[in-house]
This record gives sequence, structure tokens and C-alpha cells, in this order.
Amino acid sequence: MRSLRIICRIIFGIVFIVSGTFKIIDPVGTGLIITEYLHSMHLAFLIGISIPIGIALSTLELILGFCILIGLKMRVISSVAFYLSIFFFFLTLYLALFNPISDCGCFGEAIHLTNWQTFFKDVILLLCIIPIYLTRKKFIPNTSIFVEWGVIVIICIFTSVVSLNALIRQPLLEFGSYKPGSDIAFELDEANQNVEYKTTLIYMKDGKKKSFTMTNLPDSTWTFVNSKSELIGKNGRKIFDFSLKNSKGDYITNSILSSDKPIFIEVISKIDKVNNKKFEEENIDLSKSIALNGGDFYYMSCENPEKVDTILPRGSKVLYTDYKTLIALHRSNGGVVYMNDATIVKKWAKGRLLPRNIKKILSDDYEVTIAKLSIKHQLIVELFFVLIFLIIGLEKIFSKKYIKEKK
Repeated sequence: MRSLRIICRIIFGIVFIVSGTFKIIDPVGTGLIITEYLHSMHLAFLIGISIPIGIALSTLELILGFCILIGLKMRVISSVAFYLSIFFFFLTLYLALFNPISDCGCFGEAIHLTNWQTFFKDVILLLCIIPIYLTRKKFIPNTSIFVEWGVIVIICIFTSVVSLNALIRQPLLEFGSYKPGSDIAFELDEANQNVEYKTTLIYMKDGKKKSFTMTNLPDSTWTFVNSKSELIGKNGRKIFDFSLKNSKGDYITNSILSSDKPIFIEVISKIDKVNNKKFEEENIDLSKSIALNGGDFYYMSCENPEKVDTILPRGSKVLYTDYKTLIALHRSNGGVVYMNDATIVKKWAKGRLLPRNIKKILSDDYEVTIAKLSIKHQLIVELFFVLIFLIIGLEKIFSKKYIKEKK
């Protein structure tokens, strides 16, 4: 029984730590997933606090994961983990049966699972936590209260620093389709080969409407009302879309991606919040510096062109897309994305890209820049695992000292 508990603690702890970490790295993305959940459960009035909910959930997952893995406050922690696992079990069962959203967001953008895969994952976690919960009173505290609370405080500080950095600047790591090194043109070609249209036919009978598929049509007593088509990924693949328009509504995606010039795009998701004189002066200087060094500077927005024209500097080149693409390309309102040869090279948060640095940026080989960023991201991942082992190691040292003093 003891060996079973240890195995269950390792599985449960590691999954919760990984899940919480991937979500806390990108609180905006997590907030978008929470928003989809709230819409599906008719709790739209909570959408305004979707990001704080995501941060709180991620922090809770990290605390539960670490405490279960190390063996801290097991009576309380195992109870919370047990009831949370039951909640996730029924939530993911609902997702699997009714499919209100396509991606559960359990591991952020890093790992994508179908709703049924998510459900089976939560079944395994529930099976892991049950023996831990049932034997929770048999766990003997192996360290002091000071160490137990110390670990929890360290986790809270970690999540606060990481999430605030992501909100103020940008995420430490990116795993989505628009991370540095992503070839947008290649991604679009792949997407076109792995998507299909799903047509739904709507019929009415006795005042009630019902949806049917092309392979499952009703009898002649039903009256046809309407039809709708939606783009879906084949075999559960995630749909990738990067559609750009000009102010007239003409698609210009290909001309942007095939440009032989380096391109800088300032992503503006909330244009009302960048409407000031300082913003205009900074961006006029930035666009001039980019043009002098052989590049193109664009704004990107999802709002009405007439409204955008009244706020942005006169003569600005603006790309229009949907909000989902906009926020996926850059989480920071006013952040800048550097693209070269249809490839995402680097990103800066609002105000972090200075006009005087453009010449140096463009003189560097963009592939070398991507490689350096890749190495930096790898170091961040390695440091994170070092931090995990450091916390576990320190806890074990204090545990031995505590047990020795107690004896």
C-alpha cells in the first residue's frame, strides 16, 4: 500500500506541477480559456475576472502538486486535491459529451488534448488521489510548520512574479503557433491540408428547430430552415488561421508574408488605451527608423477602421484581423512583433523596442536571433527544473533535521 501511495503521489504531483506552470506562464491565454468555460456554463458575468481566476487556479495546482509530491500538510492538501479532482472529473465528462469548447487548456499552449483525452487524464488523476485521500490520516508530518508554510509562500511568490511579468511585459516562454521561430507561411500550408468544412442543416417541425448533418437528414415532415458551415481540423487538429485585410476589406495576407523586407507589426488589441501624444511621437520615430533601415512598419487591429483612423498617426499602414489572431500573435497591447521571410523572429512588450536599436536588430542574421532566443528559453526551462529539485532537496534536508530533533 505504501508503494502504491508513493507512485500515486509522484504521478499526481508531477501532472499538477506541469499543468500549473504552463498556465501561470501565460495568464492572458489561460484567461481566454477560462472565458470560454464561463460562456459555456452561462457565467458570462464573471468574464471580467477570468485572468485572476486563471492565476488563482494555476497557483492552487502548483501548491497541491508540490505538497502531494513532497508530502506536506497531507490531511488538508489531499482533501482539497480529492474534491478538486472530483470537480474536474465531472467538468471534463461534460466537455467530452457535449464538446462546448475544443481545447480544455489543461496545459496551456504547450500540450493540446482532445476533450476525451482530457477526461481520461482526469480519471487517472482521480484514481491516484483516492488512495492518498483515504489514508490521509496515516501520514505523519515529516517537517516543521515553518518549512511547510515556507514552501507555500515560495510558490505564491513564484506565481506572482511570473504572472505579473507576463501581464506587464510578455510571457517568459511561448508554446503557441506564433512563438519565435514559427514559419507562418508553412503553418498556413499545413493548415490548408488538415482542415475541412462541416455543414450543419437546420430543420423545423412542430415549431421546434433541430440540427442535422449531410449524412443524417430528416424525413419529409421536417421543413428546411437554414444551413451553416464551419471550418474544423481533421483528426482533432487545431485550426490555424492568419488572415489579414486592409482598411477596404481586401485580403493582403500573401503580400505581407511574401514581402522581401523585414516587417515590424505593432499589435493593438485595445486602441482606446494607447490614445495619447507620447504614443504617437514614439511610434512616428519608430516607423521612421524602421523605414530608414529597409523595413516596413504596420499597426494591427481588430477594431473598426473608421475608429482606428481617428486615433493612429495620419498615413499609418494598418492590418486588420480578428481578436483571437491578434491576441495569439502578441499578448501585450501595443507590443511589437518582428517578422522576416514570413517567420516570427522576436517580440517586444509595449515601449521596449527603441528606434535607436533598429539598425542593430536588422544587421543581425534573423536565424541567429531565433537560435539565441531558443537557447534562452531552454535555459529558463532548465532553471525551472533546478528550482523544483532545489525546493525538494531543501525540504528533505529540513525534514531529516526535524525528525532527528523530534527523536
